[in-house]
Amino acid sequence: MRTTTRTRALILIGVIALFFSLAMAGPAHAGEWAGSITVMWEWPEGPNRVRIWALDYSYSEDLFFTLLLENNPRRGDVLDVSATYYWPFISGVYASVGYRVGLSWGTASFPYVAVTFRFPGGGRP
Repeated sequence: MRTTTRTRALILIGVIALFFSLAMAGPAHAGEWAGSITVMWEWPEGPNRVRIWALDYSYSEDLFFTLLLENNPRRGDVLDVSATYYWPFISGVYASVGYRVGLSWGTASFPYVAVTFRFPGGGRP
């Protein structure tokens, strides 16, 4: 089934609205916003410049949400929404659940689970 540009735009708007509604539901003392842009180059078949924009919201000291937009000319654009929890009983371990929405033709959408290990001295982000 092919999705139209309009459908993809509506999905994008819905995901952003969900992100902000979850972020705003957090405790009043925890709300901190942070943003970043990353540019990386891949060389599997020649240079490929990928731009990644990220917006993070700290719901509490241990839980934060991320909205990420990846602009990848070779594989297509992707919107990623995730929630990450810092496990206080295991130092340096984060668990994330998220969903990647393909914004370009032929780019798949799928849920994912990730575990991040930070090395000693790294602390919390």
